[in-house]
Amino acid sequence: MDKPAPDWAELTRAERAILAPLAERWDDLPPHRRLHLLRVADRWQDMTPEQRARFSGDLRRLESLSPEERRQLHDQRRRMEAMPEHERRLHRERLEHFQRLPPDERERLRERWLQMSPEERQAIRERSGSPGR
Repeated sequence: MDKPAPDWAELTRAERAILAPLAERWDDLPPHRRLHLLRVADRWQDMTPEQRARFSGDLRRLESLSPEERRQLHDQRRRMEAMPEHERRLHRERLEHFQRLPPDERERLRERWLQMSPEERQAIRERSGSPGR
């Protein structure tokens, strides 16, 4: 039998400290998500300071999203997981390239993307070999 997903009150002090950004929503998270987060919290002591900072930032960012934005992020993750490995690798490489651009260039590209019609966006996806939404 699977280990049950504990409520917030059942977490240890150390687990609550690590998972603090989720305190208000913890009891509403699905059991599989709680268990996943507990496994990550268990690895906390073995993480480098950079890994800890990234994990904490990811939690804060996730909590700042609206329910719709979280749903979209979840859908995007599912699409990525469904891609063949070579497509995921290509997608990651493009994302890393975008993230290395100067902030003003990234913002200019975002604005341009937002101004495009769905058809224009799809044409770019097809030319670049990126999966559509």
